[in-house]
Amino acid sequence: MRVMKSRWIGIVGLLSIVVVSAAAAQTPAQSWPQRPVKFIVPFGPGAGADIGARLLSERLPARWGKPVIIENRPGGDSLVAIQAFLSANDDHVLLFAPSGNFTVHPYQFEKLPYTPADLVPLARQPQQWCWKRVRSAPGRRAYKAASRIDMDER
Repeated sequence: MRVMKSRWIGIVGLLSIVVVSAAAAQTPAQSWPQRPVKFIVPFGPGAGADIGARLLSERLPARWGKPVIIENRPGGDSLVAIQAFLSANDDHVLLFAPSGNFTVHPYQFEKLPYTPADLVPLARQPQQWCWKRVRSAPGRRAYKAASRIDMDER
């Protein structure tokens, strides 16, 4: 009798897990993006980064269902674009910039107008990176707090 009762409890437990899992799988996930996405490019129109961003902006709307807007912010060794990106404080604004700037800036400037740990690369497009701003908990690395977006559709 005891064995029969424990099997019954095990079967009921297993069925409840299956039912809960099926219900969770049917719940629609909140999709991103929910409005137009903006790429801030730290170079003028016609530069390599601008061309790469515009090529992506032609293909991503088909996948995302929302338009992608390119905003060029040249000047100041990309600091103008980085400041515009950080001040936007919006998850629909991405920085489309080469990683070289972020490699050189700590050695070039004694005091940076931004915290490098707040920027996380999301995707790489041949020689450009798409960056996202994250706020990580103290003592936690920012790259572990960010989720990756795969923009490569080969």
